[in-house]
Amino acid sequence: MSEKASVKRAGLGYVIGNYFIRGIGFLTLPIFSRLMSTEDFGIYNTYLSYETILFVFVGLALHTSYKNAFVKFENSFNEYVSNTILLSIINTLFFLVLGLLVSWIYPKLTLIYMVLLVIHAFATAIITDYNSYVSLYFKSGSYVKMSSANAIGNILLSLILILTVFKGDRSMGRIVGTVLPTLIIALILIFHFFKSRRPTLKREHTRFALNYSIPLIPHGISQVILSSVDRIMIANMVGNAEAGIYSFAYTIYSLVAVTFSSLDQVWAPWFYRQYKKGDKTLIRLRASQYAWAMGIFTALIILVSPEIILIVGSETYRESSYIVIPIVIGGYFSFLYTLPAIIEYYFEKTKYIAGSTLLAALVNIALNYFCIISFGYQAAAYTTLVTYALYFILHYYISYRISQRQSLYDTKQLLLIIAFLVLIGLLAQIFLENLLVRILLLAVLTLISCFYLWRKFKVPIMEKIHRKSKDD
Repeated sequence: MSEKASVKRAGLGYVIGNYFIRGIGFLTLPIFSRLMSTEDFGIYNTYLSYETILFVFVGLALHTSYKNAFVKFENSFNEYVSNTILLSIINTLFFLVLGLLVSWIYPKLTLIYMVLLVIHAFATAIITDYNSYVSLYFKSGSYVKMSSANAIGNILLSLILILTVFKGDRSMGRIVGTVLPTLIIALILIFHFFKSRRPTLKREHTRFALNYSIPLIPHGISQVILSSVDRIMIANMVGNAEAGIYSFAYTIYSLVAVTFSSLDQVWAPWFYRQYKKGDKTLIRLRASQYAWAMGIFTALIILVSPEIILIVGSETYRESSYIVIPIVIGGYFSFLYTLPAIIEYYFEKTKYIAGSTLLAALVNIALNYFCIISFGYQAAAYTTLVTYALYFILHYYISYRISQRQSLYDTKQLLLIIAFLVLIGLLAQIFLENLLVRILLLAVLTLISCFYLWRKFKVPIMEKIHRKSKDD
């Protein structure tokens, strides 16, 4: 199979697989939204926010080094991966001891809560290592099997625990139901890697992994702050119920997030290969097509978001409709960031990555604090949008400097996509209560998008339609 065919097959596999996995979650979301109160939902999502922060420290962001190590240690890459996993295990033992001390000093964070957090963060780090590993070989099937087992186990065990053992504390039932399947899968993956190639803690591997990844820990923490701190701040400043409603809006954004994270599993390795070949013209063209495709998809989600909320949630979560649009647009800027950031990763400029992301995170915390106090918890959605826009701009400028002031991407096209999406967002917010107008906007958007893509990038949508009509 050619490289082009492998990339397309892997991209399609990741998208379909992730939608299957996400679909399982969406089909069961109405069950959880009715079994759990908004307060339970808020506690669970706040726990997940803490876990994503701890994941960066426990896993040491070692998975970020895999793309470069794949080239640097071509003949010993499997050994390199096993060595990074062993580093994560050693680091986890340190954090377990630290967790015991924290629960003793700060009793509000109970021992069981701290142990679950550390174990969950460790298991997530191992699974992330595995995902990064298989993506380099475009093995979307391996990723989908593992993720499907995790998703199904997570949901089934959570439902059993909520309805039986943790009937009086349903948020804890959801937490334990999430942690155990993740840990079991992580242990299986560790056995798989260690059986394939025993870890040796080779100095060359260890030094490269730590030198590359540790500067990215502030970047990882800053990314988590950008995506999660709003929920933590709402839970502490307003209440768990409001954090639950706000978190529910993020479940709609996850439709966009799961798409671009799936495609990034293929985009990043493909970019590395093309950049190494020096084919910048092809990268520029594909990046614009990629950005437009994601922009149009995001616009479609925005226009139908109120109906999605009513279907997967209930009237209790209806308030989420008023904050989901800025969250989704902010998420699109998060996607756009991956385009310039990959240049920073390619040239191993991890310190620049960390600095700009940290600045955006600090801005986000400050804006959240003052805007939540002044305008209510809903304001966090708009501060997140502004911060993600800044996040993208900072990284775009850095990548421009790294590539010797030669933009690898079509800046005018990216600005046009952003303007288009903001316009769609404004119209959707204005006509939030008018389904008919949003359906008309949806139809117009589809026609204009097809025509524009055909004219600008020669995407054969219209040609296929024309050819089919002639055949008929």
